[in-house]
Amino acid sequence: MLLSHDMLEVASRPGPRSPTLRIATATMPATYGSSSFNSRTYSKKSGKRRQSPESEKASEENSSISVSTTRKRRKVSVETTVNSPTESKPIREVSTDIEDSQIEKPAVRVTYGTPKKSNSRLGSPPSLIVGSPSSSRLPKLTRDLSGIFESITPTLSPLASPTKLAKRMLARSKTESSIDVQSTSDSFGRRTPSLPNMPPSPCRTPTKTSLASPSRDSQASMPPPVPLPTTSTTRTYAGKSRSFLVSVPASSLSSNSLLSLQGAEEEEDEFSRESYTALRYRWGVDNSEDDPYPEPSSPAKSDISTPNASPSRRNNKGKRKADAAVRAPPLAPGMMNPLKSISELRSKGESRRFLDEVGYLFEGMHKTGGIGLRRASALEITIKLCDPEFSRKAKAADFFGRTWDVFLEAGAGKGEDKILDILLALFAALVAKDSHSVTDLAHRSAQSSPPLSSATASSKPLSNSLSKPKSSSKESHQEDHPGTVVDALFSLLASEARTGADPLALVNPESTLSDTQLKKVGITKKDKTTLLTVHNIIATKSSLFSSGTLISMSLLITQTLQALSPSLLPAKNLPTLLTSLRACLTPSPTPSALVNTSGSLSSSLHLTWRETTSQVPYENAHNHLRLLDTYLLSQWDTSNSYTSNSQDETADESWIEANETVLQNARDEWLIDELISLGVCAEIRMQEAGGENESQATAAARRCMELLLRVLVSLTHADQQWGRKVVESEAALGFIMRVVSTSGDRLHNEKAEVKHEDVKQEEEQKNLLSRKDIVKEKVTKGEEDMAMEIDVQDENIERRRDAERAHALDRLCLALGLLTNLVQGVGAANDSIRDIRLDPSCTLKKRSCLKRCVCPNTVSALEILVQLYKQQLIRSYMPNDHVKREPSTYPPHDVNEPLAEDADASFLRCHLAVLFGLLMRGSRRNQELILTSLPSTSSPTSAGDKGRKASDRQKLNRLTDQARDFVAFYAMISGEGDETEREARIARDVVRSLERLRDSL
Repeated sequence: MLLSHDMLEVASRPGPRSPTLRIATATMPATYGSSSFNSRTYSKKSGKRRQSPESEKASEENSSISVSTTRKRRKVSVETTVNSPTESKPIREVSTDIEDSQIEKPAVRVTYGTPKKSNSRLGSPPSLIVGSPSSSRLPKLTRDLSGIFESITPTLSPLASPTKLAKRMLARSKTESSIDVQSTSDSFGRRTPSLPNMPPSPCRTPTKTSLASPSRDSQASMPPPVPLPTTSTTRTYAGKSRSFLVSVPASSLSSNSLLSLQGAEEEEDEFSRESYTALRYRWGVDNSEDDPYPEPSSPAKSDISTPNASPSRRNNKGKRKADAAVRAPPLAPGMMNPLKSISELRSKGESRRFLDEVGYLFEGMHKTGGIGLRRASALEITIKLCDPEFSRKAKAADFFGRTWDVFLEAGAGKGEDKILDILLALFAALVAKDSHSVTDLAHRSAQSSPPLSSATASSKPLSNSLSKPKSSSKESHQEDHPGTVVDALFSLLASEARTGADPLALVNPESTLSDTQLKKVGITKKDKTTLLTVHNIIATKSSLFSSGTLISMSLLITQTLQALSPSLLPAKNLPTLLTSLRACLTPSPTPSALVNTSGSLSSSLHLTWRETTSQVPYENAHNHLRLLDTYLLSQWDTSNSYTSNSQDETADESWIEANETVLQNARDEWLIDELISLGVCAEIRMQEAGGENESQATAAARRCMELLLRVLVSLTHADQQWGRKVVESEAALGFIMRVVSTSGDRLHNEKAEVKHEDVKQEEEQKNLLSRKDIVKEKVTKGEEDMAMEIDVQDENIERRRDAERAHALDRLCLALGLLTNLVQGVGAANDSIRDIRLDPSCTLKKRSCLKRCVCPNTVSALEILVQLYKQQLIRSYMPNDHVKREPSTYPPHDVNEPLAEDADASFLRCHLAVLFGLLMRGSRRNQELILTSLPSTSSPTSAGDKGRKASDRQKLNRLTDQARDFVAFYAMISGEGDETEREARIARDVVRSLERLRDSL
């Protein structure tokens, strides 16, 4: 034995820190028994350079080994490592020279130093294993690979039953033809099922005996991999559900393979789960909030509750039958997919992200936050709603209803903070830009409704409601039941009307109020800054009103209310509307008006009528009149207005009586005078610019006048008291006759201008065609563009003229209807109309012209009506065949346009005939003036009294025929009913009176 005995003693010395001696030949690998790794060779120089004190001592002892032969020396490397539980420090290896005759291949390998936790399992460190010598020479030492991985290999213990996921993955591995179906339970760890299963390595056996290193013979004796059992059908890792691989014939498989395949299929079906379609339906993933199909009350329990299984084709067949049973009914003919409302978008991620982005605004609106934070959050919400894209997302995410509730929870709408109330009104006005959104909002019940304040409640200074909260005694006195959005808006409207001063109107940029005067009403500098910001947002970003509109809180509220359907407005809120209308018609606040707000529009109009016309809020007045007009037409909600108990009939009678009383008081005190004054202001405003130069402010005044005439017609319809009040007003009849005169003249002039321009264009076209026949000119691209631009301008002018003509016709018909109601209901109206004299071209430059025109060229009101009648006769009998008009692209000309114009003229002639019959009935003087002014159908055949009577008889005969036509026309368009029958009876009485008058001549 050529190895030192001391070296072996070192290897077998016991102790916790026993050094480990490893002797490796040049042919042995340096790693843990990997047969494929290249061996390492260390030179003497590098070995000496890395020597440590311990290795030097071992080197001296090994140097005593001598070799007597001269054969080639081979290198033997000795490497010693000392391992401890905490650290492992290698000992430098020492090279020795050993002759091949003595040791041909020293193949001794000793391994020590397993981890501390492995000592308890193995009992003792493995001993040095040395191969036995042969008869002639020292035999080759056999490598001991049994303990290489024992230090890191876990204890071989029986594994638990595989989980469902493991069974599924193992079942999938059996579907590949290159994978062995046998699973090695004693292998190290769990191999990936898709990787090939290799035979167990000799080093993995638990025995401690020495094993020879693997050779080619042993590798050749390994059993070949068993092919994947399969059937004639194609198999993949997903089972039978996929079939893109090449099929393997069943004849090439053994019986064991077929049996294992059947077991895999049964296992696959056992652990498969239900389809995604069934899961989505069962859990309602695709259901929207308005899904018309019935949903189960709770998710049904699945028959197969394995969440980790794969879908199976066999099970899917049964599930398809189950899905078919709950499938939606077939669509209607012509429909390609089921119709969903906007709630389909609400279930998408976009709506959720949108609500997450605005969540911080809702947090800032919490009632526990400071008033400044709540104001800033509410202001930020209104600013964002001015963006159309934000509004679209808000509509899809049900943002409006949630924001309304957040506003109320923050204290808005209760009078606790005036700025929050203004922002709440602005929010509602922004929502009202979309009719569907505001209707949905109106149907919501407020979580904390403000009290419904009556119009007769005691007024309070603005300073008490701007920034100071209400006292607890008042809060306990308020109603706590939930109300609607409409109730909240009417409550804000009543609160604003009682204060007499609107904060937004007070901080108007054109206002002359100082900070000291604003402070007296409770508006501090900080509040003024916020109010100016809100005012700027409304004027520039909201796109609610035109430029130059006088902005106020009541304007925001009425803008929302008039956008709602009248059926959503409770009739009990009429007193609040009238109170707000009166406050609206009060001139703009001045420093003196902040203390005394008893002024009226009529009184201011008589004093400074020119300045007053620019201070009237026409848009706000228009909204109030629109609401009043819908109420007078009985379009408001009159059911269950006050109570919700069984006394509904009593409640209806109570609000009817209350509203009638309020209307009568308003008629006797202020309503008629204020409405007439408003009409005069609108008339003066319209005279500043009209026709093609009509501005936005002028358009607002025109709309206000038209709606004012509608309200007056509704109030005086079959009501003698209202008619008498209008006749007794100093400026009423003059205002009505000026409207008749100006509207009739505008219609006539518009028609004349159109005819003149048509004839002029026809002549220009003839001249142009004649020039083209003589000279063939080239038309360039620039000339074509210029011609197209001119055509567009002409179309715009023509469209504007058509609109103005329609508005003039509306005003004329309304004014004639108002005169008809007055003459029909008030007997003194015949004489009052006859006594009125005015200049048709009067522009009210003098103050006295408001009551009685003092212009030089005055005519009687009857002559104005007769002149209007003559204009319609001219339009009727004027030949239009020679007029040729160029076709327009927008709006398209109607082929029956002359017939439509003749229909309008015919209606006006018939209406005037009935009015003349009412004026002449019971008034001999009116008969003479009207018959004398009316045009004759033919020249008189004889002079004197006979000729005059014959001419009057012809005039009356024509009036009778026209009045009869009006009766037939009214009966055709009015339908049936008691009111229609009464009106038709009055018209027939007029026809009979005209016939009697004609027969009397």
